[in-house]
Amino acid sequence: MPRSGDPLYRTDGPVTNDRRVDSHAGFTCPIDVHRGWFHDPGRAFVRRLQPPVRSPSRSLGYMNQPSIDGHGTALIVIDMQNGVIGDAWRRSETIANAAMAIGKARDAGVPVVWVRHSSEQLEPGSLDWQIVDELVPGTTEPIVEKQHGDAFEDTDLQAVLTKLGVKHLVMCGAQTDACVISSLFGGFVRGYDVTLVGDAHTTDDRSAYGLPTPAQTIALINGIWAYRTAPGRHASVAAADTISF
Repeated sequence: MPRSGDPLYRTDGPVTNDRRVDSHAGFTCPIDVHRGWFHDPGRAFVRRLQPPVRSPSRSLGYMNQPSIDGHGTALIVIDMQNGVIGDAWRRSETIANAAMAIGKARDAGVPVVWVRHSSEQLEPGSLDWQIVDELVPGTTEPIVEKQHGDAFEDTDLQAVLTKLGVKHLVMCGAQTDACVISSLFGGFVRGYDVTLVGDAHTTDDRSAYGLPTPAQTIALINGIWAYRTAPGRHASVAAADTISF
């Protein structure tokens, strides 16, 4: 829950003495800055304060710099395929950050496990189905084939991780609001600690359909994941250049 003064939430106008000055309509209304809600006079509903648009660098403020023990950890690279990331926001930057995390994992002897999606649009063997040229799986690195958003559903991912003795997952890939978030929760509910590489996941721009922009989507998922809790498990978010296995 945001605290009073938390920059994550704001109004369209200044807030003084628990009243909001609407810069458009010119009226004031009671506001609960502790909960981020206000009542709009003359309208029979309560409205949520809208988050500001954050730049990618501001969204990194969610990252809580976890301590990652390389023993019992694996890096999971999700759906970095031509047909998944081809039109994605900040494609090159995301691939570069994923490559950085992959290189660090390999240098530390941490297993890298690849996940690849198949569907009518991503037909096995097609160019769209192939992993992008910039990222090449090692000859001994497992590739888990999936057909659902959650990389654990109807796949051998958990069996692969059990064989490797993995308890902590570090995840990156695409798309943020589809297979990445599904796989994050998939790992978490199965008892794994899960770290998201906050600047190495991305999605397409669907804002024309009323959805958040890619920057907002990425910031939202980073923010949600950084504060996820569960008994005996930890969720965290870290930038690629800060990860140390």
